[in-house]
Amino acid sequence: MEERFATAKGRADYGRNTVCPVLEDLACAFYAAQKPPEDVVGFLIDVLTKQHDLPEPVAGPLDEDEEMEVTELEERCKELREQLQVQRTRDRIGSRGGSR
Repeated sequence: MEERFATAKGRADYGRNTVCPVLEDLACAFYAAQKPPEDVVGFLIDVLTKQHDLPEPVAGPLDEDEEMEVTELEERCKELREQLQVQRTRDRIGSRGGSR
C-alpha cells in the first residue's frame, strides 16, 4: 500500500495516527517478552499478524516475478542513493560558496 499526501499535515497526521500506534504495539510486545527473541524479524511479523489481524506472509523462495521485482527495486534504490549523494554534494558546495 502506497500513501500519497497532499500536505505535510496529512503526512504528519498519518504518522501520528497510523504509524506510531503500530510501532508502539511492536515496541511494547518486544520489551514485554520474557527474553529477547532470537529471530527479531519473525517475532515482529508474528506480533503484527496477531495484534492487527493480518494474514500470515507467504513463506518460501521467491518466484521468478518476485525475483525480478526485487532486482528492479534494488536498482531503483541504488539510483536514488546516487541521486541523494549528488544532491548532498551540491548542497555542501552551495553552502560553501554562500559563506565567502
